[in-house]
Amino acid sequence: MSSPASSGSKTPPGAPRLLLRFSLPGLPPEEVYVARKLTIGRTPDNVFVIPEEAVDRHHAMVEYRPGESGGEFVVACLHPEGYLELEGQRVREVVLRPGVRFRVGSGQFECLAAPEVGPKGPERNWSICPGCGSPDCRRLPTGWSRCPACGLQVVALQDSLNRRVVLPAKVGPCRLLRLIGQGGMAWVLEAALEGGRSR
Repeated sequence: MSSPASSGSKTPPGAPRLLLRFSLPGLPPEEVYVARKLTIGRTPDNVFVIPEEAVDRHHAMVEYRPGESGGEFVVACLHPEGYLELEGQRVREVVLRPGVRFRVGSGQFECLAAPEVGPKGPERNWSICPGCGSPDCRRLPTGWSRCPACGLQVVALQDSLNRRVVLPAKVGPCRLLRLIGQGGMAWVLEAALEGGRSR
């Protein structure tokens, strides 16, 4: 699993955003977003695999329980004899909240608050002048030109979706010389470093 991975069924709207950090002795920890149907067990078809005979094939599963003041995720044993260890006690289920730690066999679990995902910022408009933001660069022919508004030397290109892209002709110590090639996701440009060397 990658960290943090996404597994299980989709998280219900309004459910808390949580991660489960799972570790086995001698192995690096893994983090998985909490969602319905995350399973813990002995066999490889589980999200969290604990290869020990004391652990059932399908030992426990995470479920979401809606409530009046919002819902909560609960990890519960699937078999009557199964148990989870919470603070040294055997329990049948655990409510998942940040800071909660429990064990299944030698597997250790810690519940964490998932990082908040902020709103995505506005996408950059690549068709305007990179110096002054003038939209006049949209009318420039493909190739090297100057911005009609501020006079900045720019290069106008078309991307693989036929959109106009305007780049400054000088980037840091490099001056763009010519377009060498273009693929689906990038351009290859030759540039000269100030002092005469090209790269």
